[in-house]
Amino acid sequence: MDFVENVRKLFTYVLRWTAISAQYPSLIGAVCLLSPYTQYGNRFREGHLWIIVFLPFCGYFISYLYDRYGQALMVGTI
Repeated sequence: MDFVENVRKLFTYVLRWTAISAQYPSLIGAVCLLSPYTQYGNRFREGHLWIIVFLPFCGYFISYLYDRYGQALMVGTI
């Protein structure tokens, strides 16, 4: 095969998978936009701003728990 044919095949491959993968975010975005739970979540977040402040601390706490007690879970994994 020559160079031009390889480039054409690669371009076709990339274009096909781009078209396929572009459909899913559009579908998921439309479902989320129309979902009443999204509106409820936004109102709850705006009414409870303290949650945003404590999210990093919760993340650190969960990381600590995994580090402290998760060693038995690591057996047999790479």
